[in-house]
Amino acid sequence: MRRYKIHPGATQQLVDSINEHFVPLIREAPRFLAYYAVDEGDGDVTAISIFEDEASATASNQLASQFVMKHLSALIPFPPKIISGDVVATANAGEVAA
Repeated sequence: MRRYKIHPGATQQLVDSINEHFVPLIREAPRFLAYYAVDEGDGDVTAISIFEDEASATASNQLASQFVMKHLSALIPFPPKIISGDVVATANAGEVAA
């Protein structure tokens, strides 16, 4: 997960750039499973990238960093807070607990 603090009023521009440019890029990353961007309000946006293994997830942080520097540096003035770890519990709709 990467948590960004963005300039006030820049959320829609950020979301448009993510959808148009970053999502196609991360979809091509090795061992990619899923990507989510969450608007927390007040200029906070969290990006969640899910990969099959830790090495691929770590590599995605570099991919995201390069993308931000190239396309979004005017909107994101500070480096993100990066949080990583293993999934320890999951639930899916329609899934019966074991």
